[in-house]
Amino acid sequence: MKYSLELKMLIFIIVFFGLAIGGFFIRRTLIYAYYEYRLESENQNVRAQTIAKIVSDREFAMPFIRRWLKSPNEKLNFAACDALV
Repeated sequence: MKYSLELKMLIFIIVFFGLAIGGFFIRRTLIYAYYEYRLESENQNVRAQTIAKIVSDREFAMPFIRRWLKSPNEKLNFAACDALV
């Protein structure tokens, strides 16, 4: 069974825009998951650079900082306190 070019293009466009819109919604969560990974680093310079990035994005970072303050991980607690100061 052959599908017409218009149907193939319609399916492609729907899938493309669905992935693009989904990417916009999940982007910030993935960025802060990466920041959380960097905050657990042993290297002080990596943690300082990451905290600087978080501070520059303060209004979007507040939910993540609150979650890090409640975390049992001490490195995340200290990083959240540094970001708030």
